[in-house]
Amino acid sequence: MTWRADLWDRFLDIRFWWMLAMIIIWLLFMVMLFVVEPLFLHRRMAESKEPGRDFLKMERLHRVLTIFAMLTVMGAVAGSHGLI
Repeated sequence: MTWRADLWDRFLDIRFWWMLAMIIIWLLFMVMLFVVEPLFLHRRMAESKEPGRDFLKMERLHRVLTIFAMLTVMGAVAGSHGLI
């Protein structure tokens, strides 16, 4: 949609911060799912002496990213309706 409507300049406008935040979230989750997990995480969890502690760290990271994603969605909804 960005390409078709030629909205590239919105990534430089601070009012449309949520567009850049969505791209960052998508990239983070894509790297986590397709790079970090298959290449590093499975081996680390298998070799871990304290898998519970490592799992707790992963859970905290997921919670932080989920909060960031929810804030971005709320900002996108508000921004697309002209509230911010």
